[in-house]
Amino acid sequence: MSPFMNPNTRCAATFGAAAVFVSLFAPAALAQEENEKKLPVLGGHNFIISAQVPEPFITTFIRNATGGGLALEVETVLTGPAGDTLVSEKGDLAFLDLGFEFQLAATDWLALRLAFEGAARVGTSLQSLLGNGVSAVYGYSLGGTFRLVEAEKVIISATADLTGNAIYEIGILRLVQDVIDEGDIPDSSGVVASGTDKAAVGGLRFAWAASRLIGVRLNGAVGVADLFRSDEETKFSFVFGAAVGFNFANTSNVPVGLLGFFKFTNFSPGASNVADEIVTTGLEIDYTGHEDFSMGLELAGSRIPIVNSDQTISTAGAKINLRYFF
Repeated sequence: MSPFMNPNTRCAATFGAAAVFVSLFAPAALAQEENEKKLPVLGGHNFIISAQVPEPFITTFIRNATGGGLALEVETVLTGPAGDTLVSEKGDLAFLDLGFEFQLAATDWLALRLAFEGAARVGTSLQSLLGNGVSAVYGYSLGGTFRLVEAEKVIISATADLTGNAIYEIGILRLVQDVIDEGDIPDSSGVVASGTDKAAVGGLRFAWAASRLIGVRLNGAVGVADLFRSDEETKFSFVFGAAVGFNFANTSNVPVGLLGFFKFTNFSPGASNVADEIVTTGLEIDYTGHEDFSMGLELAGSRIPIVNSDQTISTAGAKINLRYFF
């Protein structure tokens, strides 16, 4: 998808691709009988689902996620022509995330998916608002999961995904910094900036039913990315995730599941100033009393290094995850 395409045209093209996706493959899924639903179950363990560590199962589902959080004590620095610090202020940032995903089990070994994500960030004080401004990101992901191995308690799948994002930033301090650096208002500068980023990644996903109570998931992916405001034309991307879940509904009458997860990545779509080695850890608490429907509260925290800075931002957020299998 061309980065020079008008945002409205890009949005229309993406939704057009979604319509073609559904019209081509939905009839095959609807033809399945009710008792042939593909659910994330191995060895008597019904896995707890998390978008942080995606699962390898060939399933059909709709997912919705809504969340938000805070980035605490974010430092904003304004430097002089000699590199000396003129202004240094700290403030908090608030962010909101929205997501929708549709995955279709086209065959018993292939699942296709289409996702849309959106996020917004804004300073919560005058200092952070002036220093970090306001930003918004929206984008899509198109991919597939291909089952490689499945046994009674283990499944391994390969994945391939394409992602694209449109980024919009409003930053007063950026214009001030450009004026200081150039001695005048550069033609390429401004309060409002926009751009795109794109990535292509492939990887493996693994799930193991250790028992009816415990399920383990691992995944990893590598690829290349073209990031907004990056000094590199293309960037090598790497993601690794691990999760351990306890589904008490599998062994008792308690319809509750707990999932602890860890995620490491050097690639943050839509972020223009994030460095390598982003670490996210968290806990998800799910209602698991319904076979086809899951509802969970995800609590997560991240440590995010910032480029050209000794600063590492700490974030804390919460998200409601809803998923229905059919």
